[in-house]
Amino acid sequence: MLSPAELLDVEASEVEQDYRDLFTAHFVPLTRLARLCGADDPEDIAQEAPARLHQRMHRLQDPAAALAYARRSVINLSTSRLRRLLLERRTPGEIPREVPSPETQVLTEQRRLALHAALQQLPARQRHALLLRYWLDLPVVEVAAVLDCRVGSAKSILSRAHAALSRAVEP
Repeated sequence: MLSPAELLDVEASEVEQDYRDLFTAHFVPLTRLARLCGADDPEDIAQEAPARLHQRMHRLQDPAAALAYARRSVINLSTSRLRRLLLERRTPGEIPREVPSPETQVLTEQRRLALHAALQQLPARQRHALLLRYWLDLPVVEVAAVLDCRVGSAKSILSRAHAALSRAVEP
């Protein structure tokens, strides 16, 4: 005759075995269900749903309802993750903006090409100083270090380059 504690251990091991069988037999279908629900990580959801079931296994009135519980968990987890992803992917930069007209796009491209041509006309040292300062956004001290000159010389080079570029680009 088994003691009550041993009886509980036998019942617990049977429940554990039923849980393992359920997980192994239904992992692939639960993954498919998660994928069909639109989850971007269906395998993770198919693993998490049985884990949640395992935590609540002692509360289930009917052991036959375990599969239905796992399926419902997959659907709920997929929906929750999709909502979370939608919220995370919304950023202020993604606010729809007006699309520029084709004329504006052409004018912008012409200005860009003119600026590029003007940059190419500058002496190499001035062009490098401008690129370091404004393209890489380096402080004047670092521009001077890269150009291997004094800070005052770097400021002078930048000033002359800026003036020459302004003259070349102005209509």
